[in-house]
Amino acid sequence: MNTGVLWNCMDLGYLAVQSGYQLAEGTITTDSTSIDAGRLGAKEITNRECVLGEALVFDAATVDNYDY
Repeated sequence: MNTGVLWNCMDLGYLAVQSGYQLAEGTITTDSTSIDAGRLGAKEITNRECVLGEALVFDAATVDNYDY
């Protein structure tokens, strides 16, 4: 493996629950272009997809920057 990609799983789950709840409650619709995702702030919705944000990409040059 030359490159790894990570997302914050807790934030990803939180965003999924916020999106589902708000869709069920009618706060957002299938035509919405953004969501107020609580502690995550505003997130853009494009083509009915809401993305958490940039993933953490690490490789041999940057892996030592992280303490796992």
